[in-house]
Order: sequence, then structure tokens, then C-alpha cells
Amino acid sequence: MIQREKLISNHLQSGVLFESGFCEIKNWTYDLPDRGETRGFNDCLCILYVYQGEFLFDISRQSYDMHSGYVVIDKPGFEYGLRPAAGGCTIFNFSAAFCERYIDEFRLRGLFLFSNENFCSVMMRSTAEVDYLHHQVLRELRHAGRLAIDQLALELFVQVIGIATNRTEVVGESEIMGGNLLGVVERAKGYLNEHLREDISLQDLAVHCCISPFHFLRIFKKMTAYTPHQYLLQLRLKHGEILLKNGVIPVTDVAYECGFTSAGYFATAFKSKYKLTPSQYRKMHRG
Repeated sequence: MIQREKLISNHLQSGVLFESGFCEIKNWTYDLPDRGETRGFNDCLCILYVYQGEFLFDISRQSYDMHSGYVVIDKPGFEYGLRPAAGGCTIFNFSAAFCERYIDEFRLRGLFLFSNENFCSVMMRSTAEVDYLHHQVLRELRHAGRLAIDQLALELFVQVIGIATNRTEVVGESEIMGGNLLGVVERAKGYLNEHLREDISLQDLAVHCCISPFHFLRIFKKMTAYTPHQYLLQLRLKHGEILLKNGVIPVTDVAYECGFTSAGYFATAFKSKYKLTPSQYRKMHRG
């Protein structure tokens, strides 16, 4: 056990990039030596995206030889071995409760990927859509809040599971749109307005509205034409506009008062919407 920990420490660097109520995102960089094999145990459903070099591993009786541009889904409950290789990958770990609810609500339990207990993983080539979502996740990690990253991680999950199960549309609109949808959206809008300064997560909203995250995301977009993150961004920008017009606090404080993680991110988003920097906008309305 001590040798295994030393090998991982010296040749495999693992760092947590993000954690939310249903997802953990980790980065692995590795340069595994020619001698021996590094072993580990997977305790949750994970999606592994290779973005650099190679990734060679064995799980159960199956060997996988992957390189950048490949994706693998690993089911929980299996030990794996890493063979000598050098590269980097992003790992998306999804909680058991989230996966179980998703499988049940979208009627996937009878499909081979989830019904066969001995089928532990599936490897596939990435697609342009998956590449885009992975790129956006890493980009948004620099400055965005939990809601934006949660949405992207959820969309990546749905996209990859859809490819693996050959079910790109796992549920019809009529199945999604039943029930008191107006009440769901009203509760969500109220929560977003009351908590716009906070780092809200998709899980926070879903729990508040008593609905699963994936159904909430699709319902909110269907009913408002915005994703929850887009809607929250518009609230924050409007709040910032009012503070710039009517207040005297510095622009940097306006940014944080509106829930932005940095003054630079606020300035970029504000200029994209209003065609002026926050300072220019304040000066113009005080002219």
C-alpha cells in the first residue's frame, strides 16, 4: 500500500478542479514508468476525457488503449490498472444518487450499459459536441460560478451517455412538460432574484424546486428561452447597471455586489451587453 501511494504521488498528479452537489471534476497528469502497474478502485460512475497523450488501462478482463480524443465511461465497483503511458485527462465523477435518478427517470435501466453488471466500461471516440463542452468547462472554471459549470457538466454527461446508449433523445418533450411547470419556473426565478449575489449551484435550484437537475434545466430553458445561468447573468448585469447609475461605490465593489467573481469578468460581460465598459457607462449617465 505504501509503494502504491508513492508511485501515484511521483508519477500521477491528481487535482480537484471543481465540486458540486452531484459532480466532481478532477485533472490527472501522468508519466507512468515502464515498470509495474498502478492500481486503483473506481467507486462512482465517471467519464474520463483524454486531452493529451495516451491513456492505457485494464479493467476487469478488458484492456483499453486510448489517446487524446477518446472518452471512456467507467461504472462504479471495479478495480483498474494503469499501464505505462504519459498524458493528461479530465475526470468527471458523478454521485450515485444522481446517476440512479437519471437512469430511472429516463428509462435507461434496461439498456445493456446499465443492465449488465459485468459490463464495467465503454470506450468511444469523442465528438465535436463533447470536445466543445469539455473546452467550455475548463474555460469557465477560470471565472464562472457553480451554476455555469454544473450546467456544462450535466450537458456533457447527457451527451456522452446518449452516445454510449444510442439514445441521443432519451425522453420526449411531452414526458418532460407535464405537471406544474409554471410553478417550477416561478420558484426558480424567485430564488435566483433573492440570491443573485451568491454562488448558486444547479443542485440548489433543483432542490428548491423539488425536481431533478436534468429535468429542471430543460424545463427552465423551455419555459424562459434562457438556461438558468444565462438568466442569472442577465439579473446580475441589470443589478450592476442600476448600481452604476444610482450608486457611488467603486466599479470593483459593484462587480462583487452583483455576484461576479472578478471585476474583469464583470467588465467583459457588461461591455458585451451594453457596448460600454462599466466606467464609461457610469460617466455617460452622470454627464
